[in-house]
Amino acid sequence: MEDHIVQVPLQITFRDMPVSDTIETLCWREAEKLSRFKDHITSCTVTVTQTRRATIEELEVRVDLAMPGTDVIGSCTGTLHASDHSGRDVRTVVHGAFDKAQRQAREH
Repeated sequence: MEDHIVQVPLQITFRDMPVSDTIETLCWREAEKLSRFKDHITSCTVTVTQTRRATIEELEVRVDLAMPGTDVIGSCTGTLHASDHSGRDVRTVVHGAFDKAQRQAREH
């Protein structure tokens, strides 16, 4: 794992799947974009869950941002058709979850 300079405390948890360096890197990059909210975000917890049905994989990324007075949640689910976690679909799901959380943080 490469060194990242993130102002937001970040914790990433994988459920029902092995740890993915690609997904971790994507999460760190997205968390870096949250640095403009650094004075308001006390923690960022990302949960990545995978569900498999036959040849279809569903990936859910949930981003929980703790802020004084409230918690902000961004969640995004995407369907993948391969076990390769380096594709565009994975980036879309990770970005979507962080984007939703960031929009909610702006409204806070």
